[in-house]
Amino acid sequence: MKNNPMIQTVLDDVIQEIAAKKSIMTDDHISLWDDVIDHIIKGSSFVESMLFSFVDSCIYNQIEALTIEEQEGLWWETTPGKNMEFEVEWAQKHSSDQLDKLGVPESEEMRDNIVDFLRNELGLRAEAEAMKRETGY
Repeated sequence: MKNNPMIQTVLDDVIQEIAAKKSIMTDDHISLWDDVIDHIIKGSSFVESMLFSFVDSCIYNQIEALTIEEQEGLWWETTPGKNMEFEVEWAQKHSSDQLDKLGVPESEEMRDNIVDFLRNELGLRAEAEAMKRETGY
């Protein structure tokens, strides 16, 4: 998982919000966070689209609360951001006239990239939590 403290803070806030909601599953789940863990570990569930629509909205709300500079900083951590970093470096080294066209995308696309990235990071957290519950470590 990434070491960026802002990523950790956003994920902690999302998990806290999700964990505060009662489970929609009938198993031994207590919260939506348990539902997310179950989905990540066992695969798709019958409530997958509803569950992840809610998760994505929680992530999106956390992102919108950040300043534009913080959002842009998070975007550079995403796969499109990393790819763009490579393109910018290449354009700088080769004095490309495309340099002016490179950089952070429009707000909506930027936020969608961040949501995808953080949903993946949340999945890694869910896997770690499941392992911890299973092994006690």
